Amino acid sequence: YLTTIFIIGAVGIKFKTEKKIFILLILTSAMPLLINGPFMPWYALSDQSKYLRNTMILRDFDTCLGDCYVRGEEEKDTRIHMVLSAYLWALSPMPFIENYNSIGLINRLYLSLMIIFIATQKNSKFFIYFLILSPSLLLYSSAALRESFIVITTMLTLYCLLKKRYYLLWLPLLFLLFTKIQNGVLVLLMSLAYLYIYTIHSRISKSSKLKYSTNILIIVTATILFIAYGPILLNAINIFANSFGVEAARNSLDAKGSLGIVVYGNFFEVIIKLPIKLLAFFISPFPEIVSPIKAVFFLENLFIILLLIINFIRLYKKHLQQFY
Repeated sequence: YLTTIFIIGAVGIKFKTEKKIFILLILTSAMPLLINGPFMPWYALSDQSKYLRNTMILRDFDTCLGDCYVRGEEEKDTRIHMVLSAYLWALSPMPFIENYNSIGLINRLYLSLMIIFIATQKNSKFFIYFLILSPSLLLYSSAALRESFIVITTMLTLYCLLKKRYYLLWLPLLFLLFTKIQNGVLVLLMSLAYLYIYTIHSRISKSSKLKYSTNILIIVTATILFIAYGPILLNAINIFANSFGVEAARNSLDAKGSLGIVVYGNFFEVIIKLPIKLLAFFISPFPEIVSPIKAVFFLENLFIILLLIINFIRLYKKHLQQFY
């Protein structure tokens, strides 16, 4: 904990971080000491054990990746997101990594440094305070999980995109794709759409023939790719839907209930069910609000939805082109 405070303090002073933000970062950096202890048991987030085991193995200079299972040693999970996360924790300046709280402190350190960087870019103070005090982000960034890396790489990708640092954009985007592919694909599609609308399209808009030719080429290419890889994409959607269904069933009140297996026969079914799935995602964990923590998460989700609606309305009224 002292190492975390020292690094946050040194970097915060170096970049002249605002006093209130600086104090909040120091205070919230202690959250990992409360998670996996007074606030909740470690097995409430069971994946922590896999991340901790991987990181401790790397700290012992055992760098085997794919051959662990071949040798009959099942102590290490070799999935790519597990390995990448473990390397970032193992290479941190933290002197000792012996329990879940150690990784939680590293996560808070990384996220705090990212927030300090954002604060130097003259972003909205409300956005910065939300990143610091968001209940869900406080919880998951204080546990031995990869969520901090997902948030950080997403923000870095969007920063590079908005600042037109395209040569740097692909590094955090690739890490995001390997760490959590569904988030990575979403950010990738957003990035491609942004690049086309605000870079490529704006340059060719003066020539109507070139603009229409480019649009037709994109549509034809997308159609060919959809026909060629549509079955693979549908299979991937089914895999993700089933994994989320199984996880939801395990966390539900009725542990003996259905595992929530979903099979989409075609993309029309996906489109039809998408609004309901999105609504369920945004209002989760409703209706299973069985603890104060879940109640806080539910209220936070409602708050985020309200903010999105307000900002979209403002964008629609003032910048119609950017809204579309």
